[in-house]
Amino acid sequence: MFISVTDSDKPSATQLAASLHDIGFRILATGGTAQAIRRMGVPVERIMKLGRARRPSSTASSPGMSIS
Repeated sequence: MFISVTDSDKPSATQLAASLHDIGFRILATGGTAQAIRRMGVPVERIMKLGRARRPSSTASSPGMSIS
């Protein structure tokens, strides 16, 4: 189950994550949400937000720039 919420919703989301984990769901969450869930003792796999994934350095340059 993927969970990503704003800071004000984290207390409710961590309770939901614990309940879902208890009935057998695997929990996936973005950074801050994953930290909050982990603090509750629930196993969680942290994933990157869409659009914030790390790119290999070979593709990180802009057009017109070269990598030496």
